[in-house]
Amino acid sequence: MELIIEPLTKEHLEKRINDLFELESDWTRVGETSWNHESFNLELPGKWELSLFASLDQKIVGYAIASYEGNIARLNKLVVDNNFRRMGIATRLWESILKKCREIGAHSLEFKVLMDNYSAIEFYKNKKCIINGTSQGTDGKDRHNVRYVFKTEIIRHSRPTIEEDDAKAVYDILKSGNINTKEIVSEFTGKFTNFVGKRFGAATNSGTSALYLALRVLDISEGDEVIIPSYVCESVLNAVTYSKATPVIADINPDYNLSFEDTQKKINPKTKAIILPHMFGSPSSETEEFVKLGIPIIEDCATSVGAEHNNQKVGSFGNISIFSFYATKVITTGMGGMLATDDPDVTERVNDLLKHDNRTELGENYNYGMNDVQAALGITQLNKIDYFIDKRKEIAEIYGLLLKDSKFSLPNNSENIFFRYIIKTDNAEKLIENLRSRGIEASRPVFIPLHRYLKLPDLDFPNTVSAYNESVSIPIYPTMTKQEIYDTVGIMLNSESNGGLE
Repeated sequence: MELIIEPLTKEHLEKRINDLFELESDWTRVGETSWNHESFNLELPGKWELSLFASLDQKIVGYAIASYEGNIARLNKLVVDNNFRRMGIATRLWESILKKCREIGAHSLEFKVLMDNYSAIEFYKNKKCIINGTSQGTDGKDRHNVRYVFKTEIIRHSRPTIEEDDAKAVYDILKSGNINTKEIVSEFTGKFTNFVGKRFGAATNSGTSALYLALRVLDISEGDEVIIPSYVCESVLNAVTYSKATPVIADINPDYNLSFEDTQKKINPKTKAIILPHMFGSPSSETEEFVKLGIPIIEDCATSVGAEHNNQKVGSFGNISIFSFYATKVITTGMGGMLATDDPDVTERVNDLLKHDNRTELGENYNYGMNDVQAALGITQLNKIDYFIDKRKEIAEIYGLLLKDSKFSLPNNSENIFFRYIIKTDNAEKLIENLRSRGIEASRPVFIPLHRYLKLPDLDFPNTVSAYNESVSIPIYPTMTKQEIYDTVGIMLNSESNGGLE
């Protein structure tokens, strides 16, 4: 017998209402409670576009009724004759509904399932649907809200959290006319260095500027070597080359942080510093080992502001630490950075390099300073950093719960503040393409590994190459809504079930 799926038309309603209604007395329900003749006739008109029935030898064995409004399709009922169960009829009806939804450009298919309808719940979970809370029907019974996502409004990969207190602080400085007295910069610097556990600091116009200044005050120059990881932002390499030092590239660990083992192999008498990034919100688990080497350590905390390792803030371990307050970082000043240290001589030298006016002699100096407008924003942002981190962890926990049964490899939660939420998959490029085509901004965490810029062989950087090939960074930021999380996961699961790309 061949199963036929056909559109449900007005003619079927008129001529085969009894055949359709027969299923109401003996059915597998996936949606609302049983109808009577009157409610059945009231429900169907106007829903022909997405309604289907299944037949075997001209006998109706199942049907699906759905409607469409705006960008949302709603499944009212999917019914299968109990005498014809386990023949794939529900799946065929479901797949046909999905096909129609795609054809009309629906963003999602939404419906409700009674909480005790365990077979239906399992069916829809297997179909990569997302259960999104509960609601009560007109009959007083609780139901799961279920959603299958095709595409969504644009969900940004990251975005700053700017609130009224931030805007007011900036406005007050602008209104005062004193936008670069450095008084607010000094206040922000003091608050921030106290927060991270350093004695002194210098606020800069970017994290890259802070890193370059760190190299300069360590007297690193031509002929010196600086060890950096391959899997990190290009600006780290740029800062080293600006100082005329030779960058020595080391591999990473599977957690994306610099490998201590590979670093040790590359240390020689020319090694004058190691730049140790704490990547994507996750502190290096080998921080203490690096410090014990006795080589100046520059902690790069650009993507981990506020993270802690062994109950100690990142940035408090190394000789010098640098931070970034770019627009999408944990806290933002629009553009901006910070250099922090416990060494008063380093502080004096940095401040001298930043002093570009009122000098009695011509000397090396850089216009890399932060202004009071940026600093005012930095102060209000810093006041909320614990809240921002808690929200990131909360979102990461939801991601983990929704994706725990998927084939994606999920990040380690230990000490992670989730500046990025990075999953690993064999189909990274396809997943990114699929998410972007459906309104989800996803990306590779690092654009190109640094060793490839320098034409070094992939074989020397196996963990970096693996991270580059398999990693996908999905949206996460404090103001991300639960619906945006569910939509992102829904499309990821749909991608997974289709080998990465529908």
